[in-house]
Amino acid sequence: MKKTTENEKAQGVKNPLQHGQKTDDDIFEVNKGCFNELNFISEATVNCDYDKYNLPSQNNFLHKQWSKTFSVKKMKNKLKVRLIANFVVIDAKECIIYYNDKSNKKPLKSYIATLQNANGKIEKDVEIANNSKSDFKQFQTDMNSHYNDFMVNMKEAEFKTFVAEYISPKVASTVNIYTNAGKIDDNKVLYENALVTQELIIWADEDGYIKTGENSYIKLAETTYHPPVLLKSNKTGKQVANELMTNILECWSENIVLPLIALGHMVMALYYEDFRKRYGCPILILYGETGTGKSTLVTVGLSIFGLTIFFNIGWLISKE
Repeated sequence: MKKTTENEKAQGVKNPLQHGQKTDDDIFEVNKGCFNELNFISEATVNCDYDKYNLPSQNNFLHKQWSKTFSVKKMKNKLKVRLIANFVVIDAKECIIYYNDKSNKKPLKSYIATLQNANGKIEKDVEIANNSKSDFKQFQTDMNSHYNDFMVNMKEAEFKTFVAEYISPKVASTVNIYTNAGKIDDNKVLYENALVTQELIIWADEDGYIKTGENSYIKLAETTYHPPVLLKSNKTGKQVANELMTNILECWSENIVLPLIALGHMVMALYYEDFRKRYGCPILILYGETGTGKSTLVTVGLSIFGLTIFFNIGWLISKE
């Protein structure tokens, strides 16, 4: 008899005679009507002829089916099955949270997982905190209290196996999450939607992740305030200048010096790369008494650029 190949070992096949044998997937499909109706207070026991099935060698193992996670226990010619989670993990990232504030907290490691439940609902950015990775009670508390449609009921050994088999192997990337926007490193500034360096601007994807390497990302943590956003216009410099000048002449008449200064900086922003290389990054600060038109000027300017104000304009305006 020939020896088992490395590929067969990787697939969990002990010898060539096991090729063609049924698996635990087949057992679950045969008993779908029974297993798929399980809830967290029930269990099911079915007959199983072990000679006909190529099952995991352990007496207790986990199984994924129909976007649910089950615990399976081998008994004499029988299998006992329990539902331990009404979801599966479809993606995971290893995460380090940096508290770039005055709290002096140490970085916190965790997982960020994407889950899919039995109804097809997908929940992204589910944080499995550092203490939850080893504390199954904390994990259950976090899941059951924060996500209405995602429930777990695991024992400690089941949870550790769940992390080892269904979360850790799916970690294909790392993400550094910062609690505050602004300068995060020498010559790097983090916005809600972009990372700006001396060489380039890296834009975030639709989920807020900014790709900094083949398998590495940066992200701004969710906040209760409106974080700064880096904006850009699709209009040309000529279009913006013409529309803004027309608006300024109609609205500001004799008091035209301030809007002209603002106009200069807005047009410079259209040619940011050229100005940055030649002159650096000049910053315009508008200040004055309430009602003098600071916010109005910026709002009008951005609207002519085709941009929408969806952040706190007061963040841009210095206070007396």
